[in-house]
Amino acid sequence: MYAASFAFLESSDHVYPVFEWESVYNVSTMIKHQAFQAVACEGGFVAVQESEDGSVLWLRKGTAEAEDRICIDSSTNSATAYSATIPWKINSKIFREASTLRLWILSRPVVEARS
Repeated sequence: MYAASFAFLESSDHVYPVFEWESVYNVSTMIKHQAFQAVACEGGFVAVQESEDGSVLWLRKGTAEAEDRICIDSSTNSATAYSATIPWKINSKIFREASTLRLWILSRPVVEARS
């Protein structure tokens, strides 16, 4: 499925419509990627690494135990959260919607500031 947008290219004696076709899949994927990123940042995660083409973004947040990480992947249209519970045990959970990622972030223990 494609969406069209157009502009007008003007010359001295004519006006030509210029059409740009963009895959709706790409647009919806980008919107979902941005929604995942916004939720993660609202939850205190910071970006640490991004792929060259921008399709994968890694974020992290310190926890009382270790560090939580989130990988947002546009090719799978999902976000995967990795959390450490005890030394050498890593749990992962895949999210297809930003709203469920938000619920997971809110369920994580809050790290208190050290004085």
